[in-house]
Amino acid sequence: MLWIKIVCVLALMSSSIYSLKLIFERVEVTYVDTNYYEYVFANVTRYGRRSDYYLNIEFKSIYAADNNVTVHILYYEFRRNQYRRSFIEGHYKLCDFLIDDPYIGVFVSAVGFECPVKAAIYIMPNVTIPMGDFPNVFPFEKGRIDATFEVTATRKPLVESKLYLTFKNEVKSKKRG
Repeated sequence: MLWIKIVCVLALMSSSIYSLKLIFERVEVTYVDTNYYEYVFANVTRYGRRSDYYLNIEFKSIYAADNNVTVHILYYEFRRNQYRRSFIEGHYKLCDFLIDDPYIGVFVSAVGFECPVKAAIYIMPNVTIPMGDFPNVFPFEKGRIDATFEVTATRKPLVESKLYLTFKNEVKSKKRG
């Protein structure tokens, strides 16, 4: 029992010193239903040797989407040269995800997404996830996120993608002045 308290105290102490940083490696769009999306494009880019990696997303939606679309997010851990499914996953209705999610939802609303997502061309360059307040306690260092968007009623997939990334602990910089 005592060791559980010690681990919790150490985790809280380290979370005040460290923050988690997401490093995007590459992205693959593996499936697109052309009845709903004319095209979906995503890539990872870096603008300099010492700069961060950015995710660029562009797509053209033919139909509007709201809570009739479900988002499935599955995390895979890279262990022993293969990706193994993790215990971390999320299943959300689209508008609930965009409004309620504290990390991705905040970013997406700042870009200008509104629910319902209207049929239009969407361009999101230089995407980074704000991780300053995210606790550094994360179960693995390298992994993959599989994101599937599907019609809620029929479970028909609309878009499937894989994002390969690395999780890195960084020392929080002290604010001066």
